[in-house]
Amino acid sequence: MPNEIKKEIKVTVFRKADEHDYMNRTRPDNARFMQDLVDDPEVGVKLASYMEKSAIKTYIKDGILNQYSKQKMRAPADLSALLQKELGASDCVQIDNDKARKISLYTGEGCSYVVACGTYLKWESALRKALEYATGIKEGSKFQIVLVLSIQSVHATVSDMELTKKALEHIGVKCVFAKV
Repeated sequence: MPNEIKKEIKVTVFRKADEHDYMNRTRPDNARFMQDLVDDPEVGVKLASYMEKSAIKTYIKDGILNQYSKQKMRAPADLSALLQKELGASDCVQIDNDKARKISLYTGEGCSYVVACGTYLKWESALRKALEYATGIKEGSKFQIVLVLSIQSVHATVSDMELTKKALEHIGVKCVFAKV
């Protein structure tokens, strides 16, 4: 398939996924959406010219919508403004960033912040990454662990988020939710 066609189909699927509110729909809703994409003249019908009909749904799901979901769940590159807003941590500056592990170190007002990004459903993984990173901080340094968790409305209720936030605060970890 020519790269121009791939890009055109990807842009179309991303646009339609935004219109559908893909990230905040239930699985049955998204299953219907997926079938609509397979039948869509701009997507599935066009793909049928380049691949077997049986591979179209898999290509859309694994090749395009998976990338769409990851892009939507990604935290912003610079979290300074978010830390200032949510934690009142003024003058925050990013001094280290491990993009592969989704973890950063910020400094501001005599305190450092180990910030790990993840999803609400896998908050434990973000916490583990933050703890691993924190072991490399100079002994005696003052720092706060902050988890920035992306959420989808279908996966978290307000009470679930409050419970998670409260439990993490009991162990000295701040939690900030970022809705997609």
